[in-house]
Amino acid sequence: MKSPVELLASYRRVRLQDYLIEQRCGVDRDKQIAIFSKVYSGELTAFTTLPPALPPTDVNMRSVLRYAMNEVNHEREVPALSNRKIKDEIGKAAAGRDADWQVLDNLILLVPTAASLPHTPAKAVQREPAHKENILAAIRELGYDPIRLPRPDGNDGVKKEVKIHVGNAIPDGAFKKAWQALRDERSIQED
Repeated sequence: MKSPVELLASYRRVRLQDYLIEQRCGVDRDKQIAIFSKVYSGELTAFTTLPPALPPTDVNMRSVLRYAMNEVNHEREVPALSNRKIKDEIGKAAAGRDADWQVLDNLILLVPTAASLPHTPAKAVQREPAHKENILAAIRELGYDPIRLPRPDGNDGVKKEVKIHVGNAIPDGAFKKAWQALRDERSIQED
């Protein structure tokens, strides 16, 4: 279980407009609606900044000092969904209706950092097509026609020559698989 400090460290604060730009929403209403739906449901935490309280109207020193020492007089952030007007505007935006962007522009989102998101392994790069192209190029460089390769006559044959030509660019197992795939799809044929 993560501590509150660790939890906060795994999030970053970003203005709503900046987040919409990061997500490449542009004028795509569907993407915007999806983001506002996440905010409205609480999946993305949003805050708004409230202005400080107004200074006292009476001019006695005691009230001025109290105002100056009071922490409430500084801007403070409150959850956006706790304010009825802001919640209504987020709801309108989530429903795809026209919302008051002056209200929405002041939102600050708490967005998970990349490190806090679940790790999904990158899709394996498909190397076999590149290996097959390299083999076909090597066959041509050695002066052979890929669809008219000479049959091995007890010697090592063209396959061995090609493997030597490509060297370590293609590992042995990958070379065998790519060669067999080329034979199966009839890209290389022996006379």
